[in-house]
Amino acid sequence: MLLVSPLAEGPFGALPGWLWLAVGLLALAAWPRRPLRRQAMLALLTGFILILAGWATLQPSNQRDWQADVGELRWVMVNGGIVTLYNIRDANYRSETDYDVRWLTLGHDLRGLDTVDLAAVYWAGPAIAHVMLSFGFTDGQHLAISIEARKESR
Repeated sequence: MLLVSPLAEGPFGALPGWLWLAVGLLALAAWPRRPLRRQAMLALLTGFILILAGWATLQPSNQRDWQADVGELRWVMVNGGIVTLYNIRDANYRSETDYDVRWLTLGHDLRGLDTVDLAAVYWAGPAIAHVMLSFGFTDGQHLAISIEARKESR
């Protein structure tokens, strides 16, 4: 599974990926003809390329010390029209760090799928939202899914 974060973790900490790209593009766009400025721009561009090269060597891994509420990977098994979902989080959150979590295995017959709803919960302005899909079944059960970042334990 590939998770993309607006704050990509690079070799020098979390910095926005668009910031690195902007610095590189500015260095190329502002390439001057004067020798002293050209040397300064060359130094900036070299630094940018070194940081980008270090960032590109990072490898994704599921073998980390994840927070308990994101510690299990979800997976699905399909057998005909029956879908079995493993490690579905059922949590009771009292705060961001105080919660009870349990992991469920759920089975659903896709022939009983009745509704599919798309919801977007906006936060920090209109450009950032948590998007979720909710599946409703004829037996009254619902299943909501979304993609989220897996946070490491501190």
